[in-house]
This record gives sequence, structure tokens and C-alpha cells, in this order.
Amino acid sequence: MSRLEMLPDELVVEILDHLVGLRTPDEHVARGLCGLSRVSRRLHHLATPYLYSIYSFYHGHPFNFLHSISTTPALAAHVKAIHWDHTVDNSITLPYKRQSYQLDRTPTIRKLRELGTPCAEDLVKVLPSIKDEAAQQVLDAVLMFTPNLDHLIVSETFRWDGHVYWFRPILQDPHRFGHLKSAFIHGPMRIENIAPLLTLPSMRQLHLTQIITMRQKPGQSFEWEAPGERFREITEKNSSPIEHLHLLASFLRMSDLKWLLRAFQGLKSFVYEQKPHVMHGPFFRDAYMAGKWSSHRYMSLSTHLDPHKHSLEYLRLEDAFMLLENLTRVLSREPFENLRTLHVAQVPCYAIPPEEISQFVNSIPASLESLRIVSRESTSFWPGQISSVDIFERALYLIAKRAKEGELPNLMNVAVVDWHPWHGTFPPDVHRIKSVFAEASVQFDSMAAVIEETKDDISYLEDAELGWLLVEVPEGIARRLSS
Repeated sequence: MSRLEMLPDELVVEILDHLVGLRTPDEHVARGLCGLSRVSRRLHHLATPYLYSIYSFYHGHPFNFLHSISTTPALAAHVKAIHWDHTVDNSITLPYKRQSYQLDRTPTIRKLRELGTPCAEDLVKVLPSIKDEAAQQVLDAVLMFTPNLDHLIVSETFRWDGHVYWFRPILQDPHRFGHLKSAFIHGPMRIENIAPLLTLPSMRQLHLTQIITMRQKPGQSFEWEAPGERFREITEKNSSPIEHLHLLASFLRMSDLKWLLRAFQGLKSFVYEQKPHVMHGPFFRDAYMAGKWSSHRYMSLSTHLDPHKHSLEYLRLEDAFMLLENLTRVLSREPFENLRTLHVAQVPCYAIPPEEISQFVNSIPASLESLRIVSRESTSFWPGQISSVDIFERALYLIAKRAKEGELPNLMNVAVVDWHPWHGTFPPDVHRIKSVFAEASVQFDSMAAVIEETKDDISYLEDAELGWLLVEVPEGIARRLSS
């Protein structure tokens, strides 16, 4: 008898809980679960729910998975999370081949036809001829058979049709997805593409990467512009229950962002990371790079955030063209009553008037517990630059002063992060700043960016002699080391 078979059910279940508790598509865990399920009938019964709880492309071909859950409802009921990670490297232990998979789809098509919904009928027509295993229609077919799904990740949508609604099973029958609470979708995409996730009553956490204003292809129309379509009106009227909205590497018209923020009842966390994208129309990209939108956009953003200022606990803003006065306007227009964490990236600290620094510091909400700042000038390096950060240090001293005087009673941590590693230390007066914050009982941290995440922080010389490591010390750091 195997030693595993000697363990009580409770202990086996605890081990399995630990293995899959992180909800990560680890191929070694999957292989272990497969092996465990083959040991005995008893262990098969215990391991099967965990084996099917998470699907990833690491675990096998999607048509294999679709066949299993469509023909065996008991297995489909175990599916809790889907990682549509078709961009993964081929697995070593569970090889997944990127090629058309010759599996008989007749049983799956028969089960879809039995469902009898409009979405199922549409899938019956297209599924037999689909060659791209990562197509949006294949994921739609999987969703038709996962009633207990609570977490969805899509790693890339570049090949999906950007002119139609995605996740059609959710759009047509949202009540079948009452367990789906969180989704992480990596674009590029338009807001309307993920409409079903915005209107889903159970959805609480939505992370969207590369949600952008894209140019429209000539001769193609949008599904949401069809006669009688009132998606935006319906979304605003229904008030989406989403509490955590994170928009990463995105670029939107302010009118789109305004509508999006109006669609929610009360956000608890909001992230907007604005970055240009090659799929933007030239007008939007050129206007952004010229910095023409910054003041207007953040004046509008401060207004659109007003309905959420009583509920927001976490706020992160990142924009290479954001001015300090824009950030001050967002923070001071209406008070944030419950904001606990503020993360501001790309804050300019060069040639800023002292009164503007004071206004920014005074706009920091009294409820704040954690402040993370990225100085725009610190993310790159050039000789003599270190003398330009006096204003940034002044802001830090003023924040410490407010904390010491009791104006920021909840502040526990301030961190300056993601600065270029060649600075060596940042800000230059970091030890003095740290001690001043300590006097106010606030932890101060300074953390450089990870190597290769900032520009020109490391270079490779192909003609270097084998076995040698060449280290180039920047002039600014060399001066400080010698002093």
C-alpha cells in the first residue's frame, strides 16, 4: 500500500489545498495531481476536484479540456479559475503544441446544441472550422460549461476581433456566472469589448491592460453602434458593482474615462497608468506626446473621481506628462475621506515653484497610511542631474513635518521607488530624510528599480574577453565614492 493511501482524507485534502492555494498554473503541481489521481480510486476521488479547479494551457490543449467539461458536467463543476495563457512557453513535463488539434469535436458540438441558447447556436456554426486554439470563440465555448468559475485571466487578445463584444456567454446570460468575481484581461482592447464583465452583477475586481482608444479599420463597424444599441446607457443605469478597477498601460479619451467612472457605484481602488500605444490613432498619440492633454485631462479626472472619494482606499496614477499641479487638483478638489494608499508615478520635481510644492503636500489626505512616489527625473541618469532634486527633497521634508505636527496622524510609510540604479542612492540626502521621518514615527524607504527596467542601466559587450566582467561606473557615482 502506498504511504499516501495511509494518510487520512483530511490530511490529503490539506496537502492539496496547499498545492493549489496560490491559484497559479504550475505545471509540476498539475503533473503531481495527475499522478496522484491514478494511485487509487480513493485518491482519484480526492484529487480530481483540484486537478480541474484551474485550467491553463500548461495543463494541456484547450480542445481536450473543452471535450472533458462539455461531456462530463461533474468535472465542469470543479472549474474555478481559467488562465487563457496561450502565450506561455511550451511545457516540459506537460508539452502543449501550438498546432491545430485533430480531436473529434462532435460530442462538444452536440452538447452546445442541447443548450439551445443563441450564443451556443452561434458556436455550433463556427467551432468545427476553428484552427486557432486561442480564439475568442474557443474560450466562449469553455465558458458555456463552467458555471462555478470565479476567476478569469486572458493573457493576450491581439488576434481577437476588436469590433465586437467579447465573452458572449456572460453577455447573454449573466446569471449563469454568479460566482465570477475577478478578471484580469490583457489587451489591446476597447472598453466595449469587455462590456459583459462591466455589467456582471457578481464582478468585484477588474484588471485591464492596454485598454485604449484605437483607430477604426476602414469599412468595419462596431457592434455597439448598431441601431437600438444602448450599452452605455444601460451600464450607467445598472451601476456596476465592481470595487477594484485597474487600468494598466492604457490610453483613453477623457469622455470614455468619464463614462467608465460613472458606471460604478463606489470604487475602493482605482489605478490609471497612461501610456501611448502603436494602435492609437495618430491624433491621440501626437497630442499626448506633445503634452497638450495633461492639464485638461486631470482637471476632468478630478471631477469624475468625486463620486468615489468617500469609498476610495487605494489610488495609483501614472502619466509621463502629469504635472504636479494636476495631481494637487485631483487630491484637493474634494477630500478623500478614506484613502489609505496613494501611489504616484512620474511626479516632476524639476523647476517647480516652492508654493506649488507646498500645495501638493497640503493636499495629501489626513487618512493616508502609505505613500509611494516615483520622481520623474530619478528614472533616468545623466551627469550633474543629482543637483536638480533639491525640490523633491523639500517635498519629503514638508511631508515629514506634517506628520510630526499631527496633520497626517495615520501615516505609517513613505517610499521613494523605481529610481535608476546608477544613482546609487536616491534622494541624495536619504539618511537625513529617513531620520526626520523616524522622528514622526514614519518608516521611510528608498528602493531602486529592478535592473533592466530603467533605460541604459546595463549593457552587454559582445567583444569582451571570455571570463571577464567589465563594470562601468558612472561619473556621478564615482565622484560620490571618492568623496
